Amino acid sequence: MKVIRTKAMRLMNILQKSGILLAALCLALAPLAAQDDALIPMGDGSGEEADDYYEADYDAAGSGYLAGGDAGPAQTEAASLSAVNGYTNEETGYTAAVLDQADLLTDADEQLLLDEMLPLTEWGNAIFCSSNTDRGSSAQDLAATIYEELFGHGASGSIFLIDMYRRRLEIHSDGTVYQTITADYAQSITDNIYRMAGSGDYYSCAVEAFRQMNTLLAGGKIRQPMKHASNYLLALTLALLICYIYMERSPKTDDEKGQPKADPVFKGTLAGISVTPGRLTKRIIESSSRGSGGSHHSGGGGGHSGGGGGHGF
Repeated sequence: MKVIRTKAMRLMNILQKSGILLAALCLALAPLAAQDDALIPMGDGSGEEADDYYEADYDAAGSGYLAGGDAGPAQTEAASLSAVNGYTNEETGYTAAVLDQADLLTDADEQLLLDEMLPLTEWGNAIFCSSNTDRGSSAQDLAATIYEELFGHGASGSIFLIDMYRRRLEIHSDGTVYQTITADYAQSITDNIYRMAGSGDYYSCAVEAFRQMNTLLAGGKIRQPMKHASNYLLALTLALLICYIYMERSPKTDDEKGQPKADPVFKGTLAGISVTPGRLTKRIIESSSRGSGGSHHSGGGGGHSGGGGGHGF
């Protein structure tokens, strides 16, 4: 019992020191978190350079792509998209378009959303799409397929999809834009806005998605709450590891030195409870392939270039 009390006192002392170490690590990471949390304004998005844009009609009977997109063979999904409300930047040739197949937005909302999307055409195409069909193996696959059917393989730009059938938000980027709006950033954006979709405010959800994409393309930063949580978890793990190493290498007390070496097997008594040798078994629990409403997904779809990420709502 005396040895147990001695070890308990040593453990309490180590835990106190590890608490100080953990606090220091958290303080060291705090400036990084504060820096990423600052959203840099992207401008008013009012479309001051409206003369650089012109309204684009979808060529359903022609190439299968929106005006300003890359040439390529027509696809059946693109040909079925109707009621395209879009603009093309005359200087860059990139297009912003709204394909509200699930009828989530009013006509006025679509026009206001286009105004927010116009700045992105400096770097690539910008597409908003809503869907209520089961086409595609996943929401990410559907987003990538629609984008490629509209603009071709590898065309620079992003599509923001609200998949009402699967209740998911997805962002897929390709070309030069994908170098900035990576899969990690796509997931962070949807992490920041999924609650708006969950409450039925699809217009605000879409506006905020494109604002954050524009912020990244303009060289700014967005909130990344999951990244910060991972940093703090890493700090905690590191503190516990250092605590363990310190405890293992610390000199033993006189009481501990006088005790015989512990038997390597799990055998002995503790507080009157017998501990007998046993077998350690490893149990592997495989998660279901079907995610919950708040699940994440990132990466590129099979057979598609580019990539993205999303969040359920």
